[in-house]
Amino acid sequence: MAYSAVPSVSTGDLWTAANHNTYLRDNLSDHESRIVAAEAAITALPDGIVSIPRRQGGSSDWYVGGHTNYDTTDILVQFGVALVSFSTATSSQETITFETPYTSRPAIFLSCPNTGGGGYVRQTVLATATTSDFVVQVDFESNFTGAINVPWLSFGPSA
Repeated sequence: MAYSAVPSVSTGDLWTAANHNTYLRDNLSDHESRIVAAEAAITALPDGIVSIPRRQGGSSDWYVGGHTNYDTTDILVQFGVALVSFSTATSSQETITFETPYTSRPAIFLSCPNTGGGGYVRQTVLATATTSDFVVQVDFESNFTGAINVPWLSFGPSA
């Protein structure tokens, strides 16, 4: 049963059993069937896969910027926290290997870490990225010794 737009009624208008069945019973049934279908679609996706219907970029490579709209299917989302270690240095890198590789380079988002008073972070950058890993680089204003956490999040096409 398809959804039927509910008409406006005023005091004194006749509301029949047919109106009730069309606009209440049938519309509720249509709504419930859509919820059941959506739940089935969500549970049918493999672990870690989400549905993002469209994205914008410069190519099928999610790492390339641009203004072209793309339809998408089976998007893999992965996240974690990189531990970047320093030994009296102003810059350090850490390679993160994705648990599940992507089919093309994903979009990767990094959070600028807080050192808790141990120094001033000048920048946190994505040094390189492939379908299977990426390198995060953290630069300090002056020499730093220790380790800091860099939260990350990646989105891309699943294999």
